[in-house]
Amino acid sequence: MLKCEKCGGIIENNKIFYDIHDKFYCDCCVEDNKGIFVVKDTSISVDTTHKFFIKNQARKFKSFDECIRNLENDIFNIEDSLIWATEQLERKTKKATKTEVKFWENKVEEKKKFLENFEKNLKDVNVMVYPPSSDISRLSREHYYIIYTLLTANKNGIDKKLINDVFFQKLIFLADKNNYFQFNNNLKAPFSKLLLLKYNEVKDYSKIRKFSLLTVKKEMLKQNTSENLEKDEKYIERGIELFLDMQKYLSLNKNDVENNRDKLELLVAILYLLRYKTNNSLCSTDLLNNITLLEDMKKEKYNKKDIDEMLDFLSKENIIKFDIFGNFNYIN
Repeated sequence: MLKCEKCGGIIENNKIFYDIHDKFYCDCCVEDNKGIFVVKDTSISVDTTHKFFIKNQARKFKSFDECIRNLENDIFNIEDSLIWATEQLERKTKKATKTEVKFWENKVEEKKKFLENFEKNLKDVNVMVYPPSSDISRLSREHYYIIYTLLTANKNGIDKKLINDVFFQKLIFLADKNNYFQFNNNLKAPFSKLLLLKYNEVKDYSKIRKFSLLTVKKEMLKQNTSENLEKDEKYIERGIELFLDMQKYLSLNKNDVENNRDKLELLVAILYLLRYKTNNSLCSTDLLNNITLLEDMKKEKYNKKDIDEMLDFLSKENIIKFDIFGNFNYIN
């Protein structure tokens, strides 16, 4: 329940209210003068036409849902904030008092410090800063690998709705036999920072040049970027084929996005554990216990039946082999 900071009245849903410096006010206590929010009978006044504030931006909401969506993304307009603060500093320097100049100097330093500390203040989040490029010569074999995977997936009818960043990481993991993208086996699940970076560069290049992936591929072929990738192409094709075979074996509905992603997650988790985290010989119960320890894998999400079903599939694909004791060995 939200209460107005000024009058103490309850703020009702689906009625206009304001967030000013992280405090909420009802519509009756605030005047909106063309983007300048003034709390009545106080000295509180915020000009929202200049999006200077990073966290304490004053905002006007029409519902709780709209408020929540905005509060979840409080870090915004950082570049605009720095530019505007610098402009204010330059303008004020010519005709303002030392106190005003110092005020704006402090604001600029606050924003700079925030940016400098941004990455280290985040926990369990991978942050990368990279310049988008339209230069074909900057695309490498890694980019070709990604483009070939996307085109092959599309050619084989994998629904585009399935392919978000997480799904794509797992799809590449199936194909990357030689750990070309340096999947980090120290994490609790397979993740490649290199892949994420190169994938974003491909998307940016395609967007800037307004080229389709097929056109980008043809350009790269002219640059001989894809030279000697025949073996990698076969790995990619085999990885995608493995996913499609899994769909058929488990009788998955291709339109069920969530279920397809969940089953691929389980398949990759098993292969990941067999490659990096366990001995080659395991039973399904031990494997289930290991899987539930993985980060982001909910314990109630998979059961022993799911594991056994996936192991049967991997056995038919000649990726694992069962011994006489019912344990299985990773052979591929």
